[in-house]
Amino acid sequence: MLMRMVLAILIATFVCWLFSVLRRRLMKKRTSIANGEVVACTYCSLYVPLEESIILSERPYCSARHAELGSKK
Repeated sequence: MLMRMVLAILIATFVCWLFSVLRRRLMKKRTSIANGEVVACTYCSLYVPLEESIILSERPYCSARHAELGSKK
């Protein structure tokens, strides 16, 4: 019984870790379109042109407010 509970906790922890890794990779993913490269805001996932984005700690943001809020997480 105890062994099954420990195994279930380990599996749940692994699944949560896997989802967080995949989520981070998706947030960092950059997309190209005909007008130029766009990036997803780390805070709200809005796509903005790379040259208009605010880069803070190697993470793109759509506005100064989202950069401020995102850096506090």
